[in-house]
Amino acid sequence: MKKFFVLIAFAAALVSCGNDGRREFYFDGGEQRVYNDPAAQLDTLSYAVGMNIGLGMVLHPAGNIFDIDVIISAFNEEIAKSEVDKEFLAANAEYLKNFSNDRLRKYVFARRMAGFKKDAADLQDLPELFDDVEYTAEKVSQCYGYDMANHVRKMCYPLNLHWFMAAMEDAKTVESDSAVDDFMAISTLDFRKVMTDYNTQQYPMYMVERSAKWLEHVAQQKDVHALTVDDNTLYYRVDVAGNGVKPRSLRDTVAFSYDVYTQRGELVESLDKRIATLQEALASAEADTTATNPEQRAMRLSRIKMQLSELQNLNVVLERAMIKGSQYGMQKVGEGGEITMWIPASLAYGDRGNKVVSPNEGIVMTVRLMSVAYGPTAEEIEAEEVMNNLKKMPKKPAVTDNVARPGTTKAPHQSDDATKVKPVLMKKPAKTAK
Repeated sequence: MKKFFVLIAFAAALVSCGNDGRREFYFDGGEQRVYNDPAAQLDTLSYAVGMNIGLGMVLHPAGNIFDIDVIISAFNEEIAKSEVDKEFLAANAEYLKNFSNDRLRKYVFARRMAGFKKDAADLQDLPELFDDVEYTAEKVSQCYGYDMANHVRKMCYPLNLHWFMAAMEDAKTVESDSAVDDFMAISTLDFRKVMTDYNTQQYPMYMVERSAKWLEHVAQQKDVHALTVDDNTLYYRVDVAGNGVKPRSLRDTVAFSYDVYTQRGELVESLDKRIATLQEALASAEADTTATNPEQRAMRLSRIKMQLSELQNLNVVLERAMIKGSQYGMQKVGEGGEITMWIPASLAYGDRGNKVVSPNEGIVMTVRLMSVAYGPTAEEIEAEEVMNNLKKMPKKPAVTDNVARPGTTKAPHQSDDATKVKPVLMKKPAKTAK
């Protein structure tokens, strides 16, 4: 049976919900949907979530290397917190990312290459996974427990901890994929149905309601204004007005820097961070002396430099900006201005979201507008659209003389010569002999 239980681990950078020292972002603090009711009947969603995490650990490609009891303890510790320490969770996620990059991936690859042999002698050449200082088995397991609690919190599962923990305990007895249905309270088929229904139906609908409530709260804040675009409303606050040179249409070209967050305060994308990442990559590539092929090294350096130059000189026609809401919000500030926008999913990442943004989740976007280059005016755009529409109109067919005119017997497609009446030449009578 194909393995479908995955180890859930996130390494997302989180930002403070509230104040960056100057302005409020009004991030959505969320709501606690985790409860504990031992008397309740089997809750298939709670059990399925615990089943996914528990089996993801015991059936991990690296082997049963994690301490499930430590994971459960850390999970309970984190999920019970009334306030989320996002700096702690960000550091925890960074630790797990480093462990994965430095140790886990190499170890899993080596096991796969060795054919997952069970005999210890056959696996003695595997790279080191744990140590006695930084990456102990207990510490790594504990960090995974914290991270999984954060994932459960993020996904807003209405989770009965009693059945969640029951699934985690049941998972400890499973030794192979083929034995899952023998030891778990729900079948693998039911597991898939339950998880698919929540992720594709229940959770997106929940986020529609949650996002609407969040935007209602934002709308009540000081200096926040509404802007309607295509029957959808975004909210904005001008933090720095800038000069009077504002974008006037979607055909204008703008240079700007930006930060995008989920409504919960999780960083989605930052131009400055993208530039910093490429600068680090360039410095690393330039310092790399192990490259044996000069041409490949030169191509890699050229590619990084080109990407870096594009970001450092980012100029975008407004109508091509990826987030539709920002196309209109940026028209509210001039060059040198700064604006904060609270944008619904319908004007952002939609009902699909991405790796960080949940389906139907709103976003917070901050923009610093650096320059504006005017494109065509509204009148010029209107005239251009008229001309384009005229070009699209079907051409009037050429007049062809393919019908009979009144008073003639000319048939369609018949030439004029064919309609002319030709005189009948009478033969002269033959002379008779005298």
